[in-house]
Amino acid sequence: MKFRIAVDTGGTFTDIVVADENGALTLGKAPSTPERSSIGVIEGLEDAARQMSLGLAELVAGADVLIYGTTWATNAIITGATAKTAMLLTEGFPDILVYRQGGKLHPFEMQIDPLKPYVPRSLTIEVAERINAEGGVERALDEAAVRRSLKRLKKLGVEAVAVCLLWSIKNRAHEARIGELIEHEMPGIPYTLSHRLNPILREYPRASSTAIDASLKPRMQAHLGELQSDLKEIGFAGELLVSTVSGGVMHVEDVAERPIYMVKSGPAMAPRAGLAYAQAEKFDSDVLVVDTGGTTFDVSLVRGGEVKFTRETWLGPLFYGHNLGLSSVDVRSVGAGGGSLAWIDSGGLLRVGPGSAGAVPGPACYGRGGAEPTVTDAAVVLGYIDPDHFLDGRMPLDVDAARAAVGGIAAALDLALDEAAFAILRIASESMIKAIEEITVNEGVNPRESILVAGGGAAGLNILPIAEALGCRQVLLPKTAGVLSACGAQYSDIVAEFSASQYVRSDHWDGELVAATLADLKGQMSDFADSLRRRGIERFESQYFVDARYLNQQWETEIELAGTALSDDAAVAALIENFHAVHERLYGVKEENGMLECLHWKGRLTARLERPSPQTSAAEVGGEAMAARVTEAYFGTQGRLETPVYRGAELAAGAEISGPALIEEPTTTITVYPGMSARVSAAGNYILDTAPDAKAAPVDDQAPIDSVDLAIMANRIDAILREMQGVVMRTARSAVIGQSRDFSCSIVTAGNELLATAEGIPAHIFGSHLQTAAIAREHPDYREGDAYLHNDPYDGNSHAADWSIMVPVFVGGAHLFTVTVKGHQADCGDSIPTTYTPRARDVYEEGALIFPCVRIQRDGQDNEDIIRMCRRRIRVADQWYGDYLSQLGAARIGERRLKAFTAKYGAARVRRFITDWFDYAERRALHAIQKLPKGTLINKGTHDPVEPFLPDGVDITVKVEIDPDAGMVTVDLRDNPDCIDAGLNLTEACASANAIQGVFENLEPDLPANAGSFRRVNVLLRENCVVGIPRFPHCCSLATTSMADVVVNLTQSAFTQLGDGYGMSQGNLCFAAGMGVISGTDWRRGGAEYINQVYVMGGGGPAQPANDGMIYLLTPGGAGLLHRDSIEFDEQRFPLAIRSQRLLPDSGGAGRRRGGPATEVVFGPRHDPMTVSIMGGGTINPPAGVLGGRDANHAYHGHIKVDGSEEFQPNGVMLTLGPGEFVRSIDNGGSGYGEPLGREPEAVLEDVAEKFVTRATAEEVYGVVLTGNAEDGSLAIDGDATRERRAGR
Repeated sequence: MKFRIAVDTGGTFTDIVVADENGALTLGKAPSTPERSSIGVIEGLEDAARQMSLGLAELVAGADVLIYGTTWATNAIITGATAKTAMLLTEGFPDILVYRQGGKLHPFEMQIDPLKPYVPRSLTIEVAERINAEGGVERALDEAAVRRSLKRLKKLGVEAVAVCLLWSIKNRAHEARIGELIEHEMPGIPYTLSHRLNPILREYPRASSTAIDASLKPRMQAHLGELQSDLKEIGFAGELLVSTVSGGVMHVEDVAERPIYMVKSGPAMAPRAGLAYAQAEKFDSDVLVVDTGGTTFDVSLVRGGEVKFTRETWLGPLFYGHNLGLSSVDVRSVGAGGGSLAWIDSGGLLRVGPGSAGAVPGPACYGRGGAEPTVTDAAVVLGYIDPDHFLDGRMPLDVDAARAAVGGIAAALDLALDEAAFAILRIASESMIKAIEEITVNEGVNPRESILVAGGGAAGLNILPIAEALGCRQVLLPKTAGVLSACGAQYSDIVAEFSASQYVRSDHWDGELVAATLADLKGQMSDFADSLRRRGIERFESQYFVDARYLNQQWETEIELAGTALSDDAAVAALIENFHAVHERLYGVKEENGMLECLHWKGRLTARLERPSPQTSAAEVGGEAMAARVTEAYFGTQGRLETPVYRGAELAAGAEISGPALIEEPTTTITVYPGMSARVSAAGNYILDTAPDAKAAPVDDQAPIDSVDLAIMANRIDAILREMQGVVMRTARSAVIGQSRDFSCSIVTAGNELLATAEGIPAHIFGSHLQTAAIAREHPDYREGDAYLHNDPYDGNSHAADWSIMVPVFVGGAHLFTVTVKGHQADCGDSIPTTYTPRARDVYEEGALIFPCVRIQRDGQDNEDIIRMCRRRIRVADQWYGDYLSQLGAARIGERRLKAFTAKYGAARVRRFITDWFDYAERRALHAIQKLPKGTLINKGTHDPVEPFLPDGVDITVKVEIDPDAGMVTVDLRDNPDCIDAGLNLTEACASANAIQGVFENLEPDLPANAGSFRRVNVLLRENCVVGIPRFPHCCSLATTSMADVVVNLTQSAFTQLGDGYGMSQGNLCFAAGMGVISGTDWRRGGAEYINQVYVMGGGGPAQPANDGMIYLLTPGGAGLLHRDSIEFDEQRFPLAIRSQRLLPDSGGAGRRRGGPATEVVFGPRHDPMTVSIMGGGTINPPAGVLGGRDANHAYHGHIKVDGSEEFQPNGVMLTLGPGEFVRSIDNGGSGYGEPLGREPEAVLEDVAEKFVTRATAEEVYGVVLTGNAEDGSLAIDGDATRERRAGR
């Protein structure tokens, strides 16, 4: 008999799934053996062979295919066990892997220890060469310099090399030549070229994937070679395939050349299994696949029979981990598995995850020393898991330990033990529901119309209430649920993808160029197919895709092509219509006459393998279900119920079981809740039914809200905001919104109190309630279907460039919420082409369009008068209109979701939730403030001069009163100058937000920012004050930055006056040209006007007591939330040339904890003149050090002329650059915290090796004497000399 074997080697166990010719599956299991994984694989095979009554030799000899899946590659990255890898990047851009793409999750979380780049800066080589956006060579490759660098790398013992040059996707010649030089100078050393591995636009994800792939090659090639050898020794002579992150398999020789495909390949197999099982059971709907393990809950989606893919797969924390960069199966993970820890936060709210007990010590019930409560412990307490039958009786559990662990939660919440355990399971379920809703909502999939396929050891515990909450009628839980990923490999084919970048527009369609691009992809796929045919594979399927977007959108949407013939008008029209339909499904809006930009083209070749078919459901034979025993289990409001327990092995096909019941399988337990049912299919799988046809219970408006309900409802509100946020990010047209994420979404109550916000910029957040109050005041007849446009800086808005779309939400005829979506416009009609006018003496000179809460929609229809007015005044009218549609679409989605939220819980209960949520947030803030010492803190600083009208700058004073007994912090900004005749005045919204931000950054990072927590911070402002309430018509053009950044810095650093261990230093104060507004005409697009804000600067972050400043703060007011532009994206989008972008050594203030480094960027126009705004700041008054820490560097701007001369540029100018001219922009680093002599010598050594600190500064400022040099790797600390030097200071 022939067998097909699938192996999934995890960190703890190795799972084996053997399929025979009839599709019957046998499972084997053995402990994983990291030191030599083949040992665990062979032991697992022996276990499977025993169950099949075969010898190992007989099983292996009969296997014609073995598919190997492993977490080895993922674990190697996480643990740093990869090869010593060098990175070659275009000269001037050495920090692509350091910057990543910027951004973070929590607005007030500043204690982020900067993560090291995937390849150290000391092993990053700058290559003298440059290619432009069209593929032309601007600078020839300096081969001699490359040879010298490669020889040095060889001496350093580098084991792999990654190469990613700018625009190699348009011209591969330089990268290809470097590959040849590596082979000559470093023979035998593996390398990866970005244009071969991942030819996509945007340099960071391409560079990241290239570095990851190269770093894995030496170890993975050895690992796979070892596996091949060991399997051959036991008699395996079949095909060895490897699971990949693309959701398919590849031959071992192919994946050894591209080992990055093995990263996260295990979870990528689960949707393949889910699809196979759903089809076998004759479910033809969309498939939601969930896999619940010990640490995480993974969700993936199969839509229309196709697995969903993404390029946003991160290893480690989102945004500051490492991006896989490849097109990979979209698997969303949340920290909510069986081992997830339950805990109580400072506001008394129950949380579950993301922390985990892990395999060691594991949950308390494992009896291995764990004492903290987990989801598994809760299940044991509830009676869902029998302690004597866990893992088929192989691992007895300690019930008393579980009860003791959960008892701590019960005591803290004043709940009975069972109630506390049930609450833990409910909270864990809510995190899982949120993950499912995120992936379904983002894809326009209705969970109610989908089948849920559940796998993983912990899936059966709570999958039915999860399905019920989602509205899913049925759940398919396979017999082999505990090994879902390994089963997925059984049902997989060989999948290979080939990509190309080629830009075309629908209004200037170049059919020949598209045909040539697709023909090249087709040729690559044909060559790969030929190589597979030589291995006996004959069945192939090809698919083609394009990543497209509306004109000027920032992110693309993948569209499958009907074919490769796209030269005639009809085919192009069909492509456009298909895009409209997909865009409307995903985001709720479409632009009927919108032009398309097509950027990336992809071909996917699927080679169909002979594979087992899952046993299908034929006519089922009813079997009587006999319980093995009866126990008691707890089911919420129904209390403890007698619950029959069934052994899965004893249930015949057709057996039906009504809840409450428990079904025990060797690797999972299925909890059938009261009122629900389970049926065994002919294939032995479980079809679980939530029984939604039963009469729905009426909504109880009067039911109390306990802490669990509060957490769940708050989670739902957060999900609504994130959906709104996703719509804006993916559909906005201007780079400042869609790429850099200068926007925010919030929900305000009908009483004009801020309820919740997503990760919005703090200056956006605070004023929402001030703006929504204007709706009723200015429009007493407001009603459902209305939408309002508000950007009035004198009535609650941040500044004129931030345009808010506000939609009142009515339920049952009553106004309950208002949703707001605020976005920074690239142009708002100012008198000059920028949204920042520091030299404007009043609002009239500023010239911005200002809308004081005007109705822009009634009954869902636009006020065309306002639309025409905007189109007439705004320089980039189409771009503005696209942003308007984006913001409006997000607001309308928020409106619909809030109506559904209220329908679910009832209006009266929702109002109680609002009150309770505010009270909870206030408790959190109160407890955080009570931990602070009492004190009066006065901090002074100066905003830089702006010539000629502010020759001395502006002195600012911040006074902070901390009263821990009352749980209050008061920030007084009244003792400051009156409004000035310049655009630097703050608005009420910004002044309040800046002060609150400075306080909140010193409290708890995840503190809810809403009206409740705001009660504990009192901000004192006065009218006609430069950092207070502006008096009309004073200009507030720069209210979100400049003066605002000074206030944030002074407030956050004032807390250091409480003593060492409190507060933080100061962050970048320079609104550099690298964050300026650029404008001009684009010769490539027929002289079309462009205007947009770029984000290519860095801005060093403030140092804290325990960690250095972050790399990418941008500005203090931006709080590190804004994202960095892609160099390639900006050069493709605008006619500019970015000559360099790099971090500067010694720019972060020295200290026990060093400030984040500054960035230098040099850029200019490629053809026609370009105007760039330079707001400046930090040139004379840089971020100040605290507690003995040193100040940061001084910012600088220079105008580089054609002849190479350079002229200093003052703050607040509009600089026009001609062809061949550039602006040099240097922002500030963050300042230092604590005396530099207190920094650990080892940290200083690393600073020098990684080029953040020069050797001279190490000795002169830090007192650390070094020997050797970084170039040859001999750099070391001279301990005696260092102690002597420090003692003498």
